[in-house]
Parts: sequence; structure tokens; C-alpha cells
Amino acid sequence: MIRYPHCADRLDDAVAVVTGSTQGIGLGIARRFAAEGATVVVNDHGANDGDAVAAAVREEGGDALYVQADVSDPEGIEGFVEDVVDECGRIDVLVNNVADFRHGPLAETSLQDWEDVMTVALRSHWLMTKAALPHMPDGASVINMSSVHAVQTDPKCIPYNVAKSGVNGLTRALAVELGPEGVRVNAIMPGKILVERLADFDTETATLADYEQETPIDPVGRFGTPADIAGLAAYLASDESSFVTGACIPIDGGRTAVLRDHDHVEWRRQRD
Repeated sequence: MIRYPHCADRLDDAVAVVTGSTQGIGLGIARRFAAEGATVVVNDHGANDGDAVAAAVREEGGDALYVQADVSDPEGIEGFVEDVVDECGRIDVLVNNVADFRHGPLAETSLQDWEDVMTVALRSHWLMTKAALPHMPDGASVINMSSVHAVQTDPKCIPYNVAKSGVNGLTRALAVELGPEGVRVNAIMPGKILVERLADFDTETATLADYEQETPIDPVGRFGTPADIAGLAAYLASDESSFVTGACIPIDGGRTAVLRDHDHVEWRRQRD
């Protein structure tokens, strides 16, 4: 089994569902959860070879299965949860990771663009949590994938910015309502993470390799990785965070702490 720094089998015997987990951040979380002892349900809508991804996690020494489902579809969500419960009996951890992104100015953003992003990046989180809740025991954890876009907006991606702000609001509302039922709800707000879809956010940068050549503006001086996000997710999924709920946590190398008019890159160059 792959060993991670500070990996402590914190999720032994837990059943963890991670939506959109055949690549990128979701895959990083699935691998970490498996390394922490969880049975991980890998999911996507069929765009990737999910069975191969689950098999790769098992080859690393973890326990994983793949369930294909389109979480933009309410009926698909109901069937997905039923399949998981039939196979695993319960859901201890739910990571709502799926998202959609459309880039363009307001005048060129269609109603369909808006609805597509809201359906995947916000509504699915609500519906997945609602469907999973009857099968979540006391001490269960829901983790919603938000973004720094929830608090720092970029031009030409209005639906995504609004959806991620909504994820933060949903997280707080669910935390208040579900706390008495023993279910914690938190959100992770990643900054710029090196994944293949990163280029979707920038029409001027074509590939992941292009980003790897950039000088990050974040105070820590590097881009994040799926493993960075997975470490926080493992904490929020575990009993170590039993007093943490309703939190929307940035994990962004300090990006949200930097004023836009502060040239952190130039400051670092002068310092070095």
C-alpha cells in the first residue's frame, strides 16, 4: 500500500463515496482514503474507465469499487446511493466533488451554461447529501468541494463563481441542520491545483505542462497537488475533526490572503 506522510489508518472500516473520482482531485482523495483504511466508492458518469481506476487503487493495497452514475440526474443519484448501500451497507463519508466550468463574458453566457454549472456544481451536492443521509450513521462526514472562487471572483466565469459561493452557503446550512443528527458538513476551497482540467480555467494556457513552467503568485511559491487536498479531506473525514463542522477551509498556498495589487512574485524575486 502507498504510504502518505502522517497516514494513520484513520478511516479503518469506513465506507467513503467520492463523486467524480476517476481523475484529478477526486482521484487523489480516493487514493488517500483507501490508504487510510476506507472502502472507497469511485464514481464518474462514464467518461473514464472507472473499473480500471478502482483496480489501480486495489493494486496499491486499498479497497475500492466503481459505481457509474450521473449525479446531475436526480434519478441517477437515487440509483447510485441504492447501489452503494446494497454493496456496502452504509455511507460513512460523502465527498461531493463533481463540478462544471464554463468560461466566457456575461454577454456570451447562455441560460444553458448557467443551468449546467448550477446543476453539477451545486444542485448535485444537495441531492447527493439528501439521498445519502438516511444511510449515514452517527459520526458521518460530508465534504463539499468548493473553491477559492467562492470568495475571490475572476471575470468571465460568473456561473462557476456563483455556484461555489452557493456550495459554501449550502455547507453551513447543512451543518446547522444535520449537526443534531450526528453528521458533520464541511467544505474545502482549493486554490490553483495541478490537474489536467486546470487549463479549462485559462484560455491563454493550453496544457498542464504550461502551468508547471509558471511562477505561482501564492506565498508558498508553488501550485497545489491533489495530494494536498486529499490530506485535508482525510482529516475532515476522520474522528480527529469531530468538533469541526460548517467550516469552509481554503487550501490555496495563501492565495486568498494576498491583495491583488501586491506583486508577490516580484517580492520573492527581490528577497531571493
